[in-house]
Amino acid sequence: MNKYVLLQAPKAEGDCTAPIEIIDNASAVGKGRVEERIQAGYIHIGWIESDLRVPELKAGLEYYWRQRVEEAYKLFQHIADDANSYLME
Repeated sequence: MNKYVLLQAPKAEGDCTAPIEIIDNASAVGKGRVEERIQAGYIHIGWIESDLRVPELKAGLEYYWRQRVEEAYKLFQHIADDANSYLME
């Protein structure tokens, strides 16, 4: 089981949220990344324990968002195709 650190980037002026990074701090490199982020103003917001690797965790956490983006892209393509066929007549 892997234990990952969750760090949230500093919020920009006027933003209500900021990106969250998942970092594997089991190695010296990971611990260094966590330390660098903390010094840069990131905030520790929690831990995740999982057998999955970081890319798999990110894919799972972003699954519904990616679906919505894909649906919006398909809708846009459909509208663009309809507009192009109308203009070609």
